[in-house]
Amino acid sequence: MKKWSGETIKWEVKVSLFRNVVLLKDFGIAFGISFGILMIILLVISKGDISKDGMGYPTL
Repeated sequence: MKKWSGETIKWEVKVSLFRNVVLLKDFGIAFGISFGILMIILLVISKGDISKDGMGYPTL
């Protein structure tokens, strides 16, 4: 068995984020789910009132 010689192995790939269809779909799903859940939580907290006065700190 050969021992590791201590050389640094480097691998680089340049991928354009906005031209790769697979990455765009994955980002869309990831951000869509995240912001969708956030919007649902905000609607539940505001009890459906989305006006400025509808949001407030929850009372315990």
